[in-house]
Amino acid sequence: MSNDLGVSSKNASWIAYILSFVSGIFILAIEKEDKTVRTHAWQSILLGIGFIALYIVLGVLGIIPFLRGILIFLRSISGAAWFIITLLCIINAVNGSILKLPLIYDIADKNA
Repeated sequence: MSNDLGVSSKNASWIAYILSFVSGIFILAIEKEDKTVRTHAWQSILLGIGFIALYIVLGVLGIIPFLRGILIFLRSISGAAWFIITLLCIINAVNGSILKLPLIYDIADKNA
């Protein structure tokens, strides 16, 4: 089934995750009809922005000398977690389903 992007819904869904919120915004701007694709795009945007916000907060808190070591570790762990979650979202999209991330999925589905 083709959509506003001229590709299948599965392809449009996984493409939304490739460049995090950038590709999510691109897909969202073009796709107007397919709710599944729009849900994936919204989830990609929210996941990317949430990770960036967490990364910034951990970086700012890293100014505190006695917390610096643990916060550098947490930034590394959060980066790895974001990569793994994004990869799982892509795998689910390729298989025609959606990984329902807590909090994020409900907002994404509502806005799609």
